[in-house]
Amino acid sequence: MNVITIASRSAGCGKTTLTAHLASAAQGHGARCLVIDADPRGALTACNARRTEGALPLSRAAFAIARQIRMAEVVGYDWAFIDTPATDGYVVEEAIRLATLVVIPTRPAFRELNAVRETVDAARACNKPYLAVFNGAPAVRGREEIEPLAVAEPRASLRRSDIPVWSGHISEGTGHARSLEFLRLWSTIARSVAAINEARQANLDEGPAGFAWAAVGY
Repeated sequence: MNVITIASRSAGCGKTTLTAHLASAAQGHGARCLVIDADPRGALTACNARRTEGALPLSRAAFAIARQIRMAEVVGYDWAFIDTPATDGYVVEEAIRLATLVVIPTRPAFRELNAVRETVDAARACNKPYLAVFNGAPAVRGREEIEPLAVAEPRASLRRSDIPVWSGHISEGTGHARSLEFLRLWSTIARSVAAINEARQANLDEGPAGFAWAAVGY
C-alpha cells in the first residue's frame, strides 16, 4: 500500500485541504483510499463529515498510526493519505516514517520556507522521498502562463537548497482551474510513487533527497 504523508511545521498552509483533494482525486481514478486524520484538532474529520456525497473512508489516529496502516493493508486499501498537525512531535515523526512519499505544502512566501526546510530535515532523517508543493498561490494569468514572481522566487530558493518542488502550484480560491491543478498534482504524485516503488524493487539506494524525481519530471 502507498502512504502519502502531508506534513509541514507551518500552520495554515493547507495540509487538510490538500489531503482531502488528493484522496478524492485518487478515488476518482479507481483507487481504494483511506484518509487518516492524525491532527488532534480533527479538521479533516470535520471537513469530511460536511460532505453531502462522496465522503472518504476516514480513520482518526492521534497515535499508533502504524496500526491503522497495517489494518488498511489487510482490508485492501491501495492508498492512505495522512493529515498531520503542525508540530514536530512523535505523531508527525511516525507519519513520516510510514510514508512512501512526504508531501510538504507551503504558502509561496519566504517567511514560510523555514518550515519547509524543517520538514525536509525530518524526511531526510527517515530517508524518505519528499516533494514541496506551493499552495494558496496567485493564479497564473495570460496566454503564456508565466509563473507569478511571488511563486517563482520562493521556488528558486527551495531548489537552491536541493529541495524538489512540484512544477505547478495550487491557486487561491475555488473553481474549475483549481480542481484541475489538484488533478495534475495527483498525477505527478502517482507517477512519483510508481518510480519510487520501481526503484525499491530494483534495490536502488541513492539517498533521501528524491531519487525518483528525474524519472517523472516533477
